[in-house]
Amino acid sequence: PERKLCLRQALIASSGRITKRLGALETLVKQNAAVPIPYVAGRNLSMADLALWGILKWLGSGRVDGIPQTYVESNFPTLWVLTCAVDDTPQVVEWMAMHPRRNARSAKRALVV
Repeated sequence: PERKLCLRQALIASSGRITKRLGALETLVKQNAAVPIPYVAGRNLSMADLALWGILKWLGSGRVDGIPQTYVESNFPTLWVLTCAVDDTPQVVEWMAMHPRRNARSAKRALVV
């Protein structure tokens, strides 16, 4: 377990692989300059946004040992805005409400870690 934590912390260090990859995505999303929401591929929500949202939510869930819940929010403000915007999208809110068991499992796992 300690080795795993050390490896994950290396991944999120300033020169770590995850930090570099998310930094590149942050730059890409900024360059797209969609306003007011910085979507990945233009001015509308796309599958790319939903896929990235899922990964970012997982990284910030507290379920991944060694990665703080504030990692995305603290280091990638544009990706954080995107994550919050997808969270607030009516279709996503509706889907989450239709799958409470899945969300309850996720919340339960976050408490266990």
